[in-house]
Amino acid sequence: LDTLSLSSIPYSVDNLQAGIYEVGALDANNCYNSVEVTLNNPPERPININRNALPGDSILQLGQEIQLQVQSGWTYDSVTWISDFDFECVNPPLCDIIQLMPNATTTIQVMVTDDGGCTSSASTTVFVSTELNVFGPSSFSPNGDGNNDYFTLFSNQISRINILEIYDRWGNQVFVQNDFAP
Repeated sequence: LDTLSLSSIPYSVDNLQAGIYEVGALDANNCYNSVEVTLNNPPERPININRNALPGDSILQLGQEIQLQVQSGWTYDSVTWISDFDFECVNPPLCDIIQLMPNATTTIQVMVTDDGGCTSSASTTVFVSTELNVFGPSSFSPNGDGNNDYFTLFSNQISRINILEIYDRWGNQVFVQNDFAP
């Protein structure tokens, strides 16, 4: 921006980069005066992602949901989340709280924008354990005496068992069942 003639005051110039500028004025008597003006970048507006119910770098278990929330000390008008997994907006239309159930470790990003177009962003990595917690007894005695007669698998992480095979101590298959709920 070199020279600019103004016909009305005040006058504003948009989209200037941070830097040092000379602002001058020429009066009706053809006298010129100027002042040097330093235009600084706007202050940082940091945001964080609050990981509700999952502090720090805790590990999410497979099948567990997590809620993420923008945490900020300033007012924003729009929020954009970027995730490899589908998520549910908890508080539309602003959507600064989401809930999701990732099935693998993932990094989730968020960008917020205020009414003046200033943006800030943050990201968090949600670690997901893909190990399944399944408990089954190491032995049972289906002899009808009422003690340990039944074999049961316990897990809150699986919904279907594709195949269950049981063998006796000599390696002979004594039971098989396909596609059932635990």
